[in-house]
Amino acid sequence: MEIKQFEKLLIKEKVCGCDAMLFIYLFEKNPRYYPWVSKLFYLGESGKIKIITSRITPIEILSAPKLITQPEKIYLYQEYFENASYLSVEDVSWDIVDMSAQLRREMKLRTPDAIQLATAQLSGANIFLTNDHHFNIIKSQQIYILDDMMDS
Repeated sequence: MEIKQFEKLLIKEKVCGCDAMLFIYLFEKNPRYYPWVSKLFYLGESGKIKIITSRITPIEILSAPKLITQPEKIYLYQEYFENASYLSVEDVSWDIVDMSAQLRREMKLRTPDAIQLATAQLSGANIFLTNDHHFNIIKSQQIYILDDMMDS
């Protein structure tokens, strides 16, 4: 898939659930993924799409050991998650807990992955973007793995 096709998919679907890794690629300007995730977040900033993630995303990002030596980034990342108008960081409700437990039972997902997917689905996301290949076990047209999209 080309970046232009990726952009068309995102605009068509309008509401996108995002796993934590996509934010890490954005913040760290990962050379392989940055062109793709910067397009995703640009579409959010420009109001063309809405991005949803779980409260677990900032937990995963803010707990990175390298932030011990980069405390200024902690504040920047917190500000981003609290203030990005196109981003909805969802709390873990009881409905999300129930669906996450079901996903863990039935699909054998890890707890953070189950929470991310349940959050996206219950918060109105039409697609879920990740780069976690554990999601390959779920056969769904709504789950997109970034590596697979880039290599197709």
